[in-house]
Amino acid sequence: MTPASTARPHHAAALYDSDEDLRGRVLAFLRSGLRGGEAVLAIVSQRAEKNVAAALGDEAAGIRWSLPGVSYQHLGRASEAIRGYLAGRRAAGAPTRLLTEGEVDVSGRGRMAAYLRSEMAATRLHGGYGFRWVCLYDRRRYSPEVLAGVAQVHPQMVGADGITTGNATYAEPATYLSAHPGPVSVIPARVSLDLSLTEIGDLVVARHRVSDVAQVLGLTAADSRVVEVAAGERRSTAQLWLTKLGLGGHENDYPHALSGGMRQRVSIARAFATNANILLCDEPFSALDESTAGRLRAEFVRLVKENGKTAVFITHSISEALEIGDRIVVLKRPAKIAYDVSFDAGTGQEERELIRSRIGDVLAA
Repeated sequence: MTPASTARPHHAAALYDSDEDLRGRVLAFLRSGLRGGEAVLAIVSQRAEKNVAAALGDEAAGIRWSLPGVSYQHLGRASEAIRGYLAGRRAAGAPTRLLTEGEVDVSGRGRMAAYLRSEMAATRLHGGYGFRWVCLYDRRRYSPEVLAGVAQVHPQMVGADGITTGNATYAEPATYLSAHPGPVSVIPARVSLDLSLTEIGDLVVARHRVSDVAQVLGLTAADSRVVEVAAGERRSTAQLWLTKLGLGGHENDYPHALSGGMRQRVSIARAFATNANILLCDEPFSALDESTAGRLRAEFVRLVKENGKTAVFITHSISEALEIGDRIVVLKRPAKIAYDVSFDAGTGQEERELIRSRIGDVLAA
């Protein structure tokens, strides 16, 4: 990363607490770009878009409000799309401005670390293109801790009058993290996936933060996969997770003595035992009867949430996707995202049925 004392790319934060405040901070930035012949890409919430567009009037027509498959909630996941867009604009010699509003999930300190990691990667990925970039943050939505982090890890800040100045308190995200002890030393799973890890060092670290749950568990009598756990802890860790998955008393059973459901429980236990951030799941319950699969799905979701993991779950079942996920990505050949939707525990049955119907339409098209 570039030392704080040297020239930095324009990467400013605009913290606002009302619609009027938002307009005051970003309208000058957008208008100067539009009137100067620059392209403007804005990936923001619908509320922010309506607010800004109404204030700009006819000028708002010059703004590109999104990219294919990109939404403000998943700004990190969309990084590759944004980077490709910026690379194309730079190759064409076409100046561009960005206005973004990332949905920062900060339910705990680990999430705060994920956010800061995202900022570090975003500066590295996008700052090098030389374009001006402003990130929006609604003060009403985040805790003082998060806002303090936001105010420190952006090289510039946008004032209430729309004037952007250098950030006198700026700290490299890595420096900020080192000054805040806690669960912040690991690569957060969501950000690792989202930002397409650009450095070999990141890939090496990430390799040890990923585990898998296979469709069919290939166990042999001599099989032992808890290799990422310190030698002195392997037996106790394995015992802990076998017990959590209801396999206490079966520790010494041979594979042929285990039922299909028990074998999949071993696979899940093995994945969690390595303390990986990311769990790659390839139709792990498809070979089981529905009753057993249903129980394991519920148990798997509970363990993922309790342990703060990210699971990438491959399935051909729309019902299973709706039961397990909080985001569904429908892929169609050739490796193209055909539909992308997010939801949560508060999403009602009627809306879930609309999602189911939409997925069916996409797959049938």
